[in-house]
Amino acid sequence: MNFDVRKLKEIARQMTDEERAELEYRDKNRDWLEMSEKVALKIRYTLRMLGLTQKELAKRMHVSQAQVAKILSGKENLGLKTFAKLEKALGINLLALDTDASYFGESDTVSAGVSPSNYSIHGYEIVTTVCTSCANEP
Repeated sequence: MNFDVRKLKEIARQMTDEERAELEYRDKNRDWLEMSEKVALKIRYTLRMLGLTQKELAKRMHVSQAQVAKILSGKENLGLKTFAKLEKALGINLLALDTDASYFGESDTVSAGVSPSNYSIHGYEIVTTVCTSCANEP
């Protein structure tokens, strides 16, 4: 199949101001948007594993279901307060700021009943640890 530049020029159109603004916004905020998307995916996975709905998560976090939907869209610039609410509501650790436990003089141990899962994003380690004894608390 040959590429037809003439045909492309016939069907191509200029970007609207709104589309251009959205493109510039995504480019300018690429780092935190990427992190937000990955955190949202991790939360969705945890919700599925715990059998929780967005409504139930909202109730646990003491926020609206609309706020949970925004978080799960992967387009929210999440603050530490929101991370803390999410961690408490889900019984998991979402963000470990320092991955070297020896820095704090602690050992790298995981207690029974805890299932860890971690990956790295731009030098930050995202850690999800589902605590089987606390995940079902309201």
